[in-house]
Amino acid sequence: MSGNVKRDAIASLMKNGLNRTQISKRLGLPVTTVRYWAEKIQAEKTYETIGTRTNEGEPMPATSEQVWEYLDQLSPINFINPPPTRPVATNSDVAIVLGDTHFGMQDTPTLEIFYEVLAELKPNTVILNGDTVDLMALSKYPKDVRYSVELIDERKAYHSFCGNVRDIIGPDAKLLETDANHSGNGVEGRWWRYLSERLGPVASLPEVLKHLTYNEIFIPDFANVELVEQVELCNGNLFVMHGDIVRKHGGYSARGMLDKWYASIIMNHTHRFGVTAQRIPALGRRPERTITVYENACACDLTPCYASAPNWQNGFSIVTMDGDNFGVEPVIVSDKKAVVCTLGKTIIA
Repeated sequence: MSGNVKRDAIASLMKNGLNRTQISKRLGLPVTTVRYWAEKIQAEKTYETIGTRTNEGEPMPATSEQVWEYLDQLSPINFINPPPTRPVATNSDVAIVLGDTHFGMQDTPTLEIFYEVLAELKPNTVILNGDTVDLMALSKYPKDVRYSVELIDERKAYHSFCGNVRDIIGPDAKLLETDANHSGNGVEGRWWRYLSERLGPVASLPEVLKHLTYNEIFIPDFANVELVEQVELCNGNLFVMHGDIVRKHGGYSARGMLDKWYASIIMNHTHRFGVTAQRIPALGRRPERTITVYENACACDLTPCYASAPNWQNGFSIVTMDGDNFGVEPVIVSDKKAVVCTLGKTIIA
């Protein structure tokens, strides 16, 4: 398409009320090209009388050559030229963070989409961000026996999941699980609270501490899962932890975690998606940086027997890392499908 043809086509579409993005899509032109011509067209209208004057002193319309010469003096930047190329990292690593599976009440479509993303990306790190098994049978809250789930069934579901993950990512990728308020060995977890209440001082005996840990009872040997309090990524610039703050709306809990730790974090616990960020400006020798906290939804059933229409969402996150830097994509699972931007595709369970 020649320059004059582009100009006339863009001018016509501008008269019809289309914006630059719409014109770009309609004509198949880069937005920078459309912007260049649009600015020229607008400027021609503004400066259409920069030519000579008549004998009566009235301005005469400038010739097109005069207009273009004038505009070129005003616009030293040539928008038709492509933007400068920037270096692209070639050593990026990928981690996928999945949390709140609550095995025994897991959401199968979310897990199926998670498996497909694993197969496509083959991440070097998979993080199970707490509340992996629910341990409902050990809960201190009243339970309806019609909806109870046995511990053995939770464990079977978790073991089956671990087998699927290891089959996909292979034996060398890291598979980590963080302590949480349902699962894990932490003091806040249901397992050791239950043992401490029922066994009392007996729970502190070395034999009990060795053979009745959460790892021994629930984590299968073949999965090679490392149980940790939290995971540190990107040289300490991003942490993955289950979290212990719950507020009403998505992003509010993330803000609470930011105010508590003042670090970039991926958290679970709330069963919701949300994000908040804080810019820390440069001061003296301290460089500028931005900290961001993400709520990572859940991979469990959204209709539990103990809550009515909770504001939860299904999903997980993809983390792309390059040295100290990272990017996080929340993968939202709704109606058994998810648009995965990292893969450029929609996955249907």
